[in-house]
Amino acid sequence: ATAKDGSGKKASFKIQVVKLMKTLELKDASVAGGKAITLKPDIGPADVTNKKLAWSVSENEYGIKINGSGKLSTKAVKEPVTVTVTATALDGSGMTASCDVTVYPATTKVTISGNDGSAPPASIDVDTELQLTASCEPVTAANVYTWKSSNDKIATVDPNGVVTALKAGKVKITATAADGTKKSASVTIKVVASTETPSKK
Repeated sequence: ATAKDGSGKKASFKIQVVKLMKTLELKDASVAGGKAITLKPDIGPADVTNKKLAWSVSENEYGIKINGSGKLSTKAVKEPVTVTVTATALDGSGMTASCDVTVYPATTKVTISGNDGSAPPASIDVDTELQLTASCEPVTAANVYTWKSSNDKIATVDPNGVVTALKAGKVKITATAADGTKKSASVTIKVVASTETPSKK
């Protein structure tokens, strides 16, 4: 900009375009008592100028707290407890979101069985499927697991515990409690070619 007083002096300045938050979402979550979980909000658009949030948790008598980064800390509980977490945008957009977080008794043991509750078979045929089921102690724990195969070329396992045999070999299938305790159980299964006789034990 040039001065109009005839001095010829010029000045420049920058204009910052502030992009306000338009969407803010939180997903329900769960965690074992005594563990912590960091909630990850979905914020849009991706190039929001200020993504800072103010976090709060509903009043409770269980020592459940949340910090300014969305990290929820908990204490041991005997029964499942649900609290409401709220995040509020600090960019002046007025955006706010809430979710429920359930705190469960911590998993102390994980067991893997067949779909009918019996012990998993020691071997299965190539090109067949096997349904595995995980259970936990105490029964009031979250009862949610992640599944993993030690060798996806021999057999894969999906998020529901369904094992698909691909080729002959031995593979270890592991179910890990998804409540933060990392308690797990594993079974070793032999995948045999259809010309072999699967073991019943």
